[in-house]
Amino acid sequence: RDRLMGALMMPYVARLSLDIAWTLALWLPANMVIALLACWAVHAVVPSPGSGDGPRAKAETDEVPPPFDPERRLRRMMMVTLPFVALFYLLDSGAVLTLLFVAILAQQLAASTGAGPAVAKSMLLANLTGGLAAILCYELVVIDTQFAFMAVISLLLCLGFGFWFTSGHATAPLAGSALTTALILFGGSMAPFGDDAEGQMVSRLFQIGAALLWVLAAFVAVDSFLPEREARPVGPSWKARRKVRPGRERIARSGAPPG
Repeated sequence: RDRLMGALMMPYVARLSLDIAWTLALWLPANMVIALLACWAVHAVVPSPGSGDGPRAKAETDEVPPPFDPERRLRRMMMVTLPFVALFYLLDSGAVLTLLFVAILAQQLAASTGAGPAVAKSMLLANLTGGLAAILCYELVVIDTQFAFMAVISLLLCLGFGFWFTSGHATAPLAGSALTTALILFGGSMAPFGDDAEGQMVSRLFQIGAALLWVLAAFVAVDSFLPEREARPVGPSWKARRKVRPGRERIARSGAPPG
């Protein structure tokens, strides 16, 4: 995901400022390393259930086939992302947040298999929840602008969505997308750019909605000719319909000879 977002954002940022582009190029891999080390540390302290390394787990892993074709999924993501990127740079209009969320949502929805209305409703709910949570966090930080208080609010935000994700509720899978939206909006509101942070957060929420509409419509079109998984041939195989001679059927049904 970081590589895709970096590839999409670097040309745009370089056009605005080379200094910001160099800063982004240096800090993007550094943030990836920090995130990787943090994930390792959390999994070492609180290992996830069912992550044993015994022979039984290894055998089950070897027997389960891969759930998807990586190359096929990458082609689907490319057909959704590249047209928007081309229009973004050719028309020289639009917000960089929309470009960023097209890349994020293209990866989150690449595995969708035709459940268009259900996916659209779920993603709208996730982004709306994340946006409202970001606005709430911003209003709390405005009360006390100390860095320590902002860090506590950010921690509570992540813990809240983490509890939602592990709650086992039917909407629990939406917590990841909602947290992504909340962190991007909340982090953008804390950046020292501009004055009208509240208005910008509402505007960014609409930009995320526009990116979601593009990705959903694009995947509906891509699913019509390149679905996530190839359609299996309809009807039983010729081997399953092969006729058995009457004599052989009697031999097969008869018991083994005595002795």
